[in-house]
Amino acid sequence: MIAAARYGVQGGPPTLVTNEPPGEGPRGARRRSDAVGSATRASALRDRYSHAPARDAMQTVPNLRDRALPCAGIVLAAILASASALPLPAQSTPAAAEPQQSDLYPPVRHATVVHAFCLPDAIKADLVRKALADLSTADADCRVAYGPVATPARPNKVFVVVEAPAGLDPKALVKALKKGVVSVEPVAWTCFSSADKKLGRGVGGGLPGYSPRDFILNMSGDLRWVEARGGFVEFFFAPGKLTPETLADRFRKLAQPFGVSDVGSVVEESFTWGLRFAAGGAREDADEDAPLDAGLARRVEKACARIDGVKSARVDAAARTLAVTVALADQMRGAPPVTLPSAPGEADADAASGAAQPPRMRFDTNPILDLLEKERLNAVAPTPEEGGSAGPK
Repeated sequence: MIAAARYGVQGGPPTLVTNEPPGEGPRGARRRSDAVGSATRASALRDRYSHAPARDAMQTVPNLRDRALPCAGIVLAAILASASALPLPAQSTPAAAEPQQSDLYPPVRHATVVHAFCLPDAIKADLVRKALADLSTADADCRVAYGPVATPARPNKVFVVVEAPAGLDPKALVKALKKGVVSVEPVAWTCFSSADKKLGRGVGGGLPGYSPRDFILNMSGDLRWVEARGGFVEFFFAPGKLTPETLADRFRKLAQPFGVSDVGSVVEESFTWGLRFAAGGAREDADEDAPLDAGLARRVEKACARIDGVKSARVDAAARTLAVTVALADQMRGAPPVTLPSAPGEADADAASGAAQPPRMRFDTNPILDLLEKERLNAVAPTPEEGGSAGPK
């Protein structure tokens, strides 16, 4: 059993200290060394990106190999379900609730977007960091926003989320990453929301190789990463390979034996913006209380409906508002993420661990603002009379 894994002080190759049971043979040791080595290298890479002290990617427990499989089910049941698997402070902070839609989707163009990638764990961190920095603009940085992170279920691979200028061609981002790695796989994402706000607690806990995250990733070879907290679950996968229905069905079959009914439903979020004529347009001097032209309203609705991820769009011509519902399913880019919601006490546990906060993905609303601009319209915050719906469904 691997008793310890250390990464060189200067970022060199991992040094593994092993203590294998008699008769194990080198093949099993090599397989486990690859898995733990990936996670350890990811920890060292995070250190090089953030210039913070490196944190162990996982904690190993000696002399439990023979009991790992029986314990795995217990770990999954205890952590994935509502039971608390993490020690929480005696006086914990309240749950971090989901932001309101005014916070999630304000009528403002964001300067950056995020993309998710699966990379080999052999990364030349300095080259990647410099190549990304070279893509920064005066208004927006290009950087690794989350990761690299790794888990034994995906040996020799790491997961990263990169924040880049909104107008940057994704191909340019891939080209920059390839200056420090041999291959780059863009990753899609789908989000679910469960009524059980304790779902996801300790998703990375348990024994190395037998954490809830590892169990979930083993649902499909096309899954690359999973984050879960506060009932909000994010699946990252090879584009076009896993539908929301497939993800929900496989999770249900995996988790039901352990008392978890399902993963919830695909996150749908609604927001309402006011519409005003843009400065310099031919209709700028139109009466603000006059309704929008019916033809203009239909064009905006049809153009919005063609945007990937938009489930519905309705223009109220009389009220001069645009109401949009989006689904966080099979998306390739998102608005700069916010922090995942948490159940009571989870924020304390996360702060105590010192781990980076996983991203809570959001829909990229820039394409909607682009089409409004073409119609010489500005999006504004709705007035109290115009109203607006909030939060995920």
